[in-house]
Amino acid sequence: VQQSPGAERFDRASYPPRPCLLLGSEGQGLPPSLCAEADLVVAIPQLGVIDSVNVASAGAIVLWACLSRLGWLDDPMGPVVQPGLAEST
Repeated sequence: VQQSPGAERFDRASYPPRPCLLLGSEGQGLPPSLCAEADLVVAIPQLGVIDSVNVASAGAIVLWACLSRLGWLDDPMGPVVQPGLAEST
């Protein structure tokens, strides 16, 4: 989650099936070298001159969007962990 050139809107992004969210500090964000290694960089569009969101709020917003777009929120009882999904590769 980073306000940077080339970042996709968080609510329109195609998240990978096994996402790992990285959240930068408020104000400074993530190091450019880390963003360069990421498969996907998303941003939360904002109005006005401030380009920073509280990191806890940003994380909650993007995590919800990610889980929703992956279909993990379709079941009212919560997501079902598929065999092997939680295992490391």
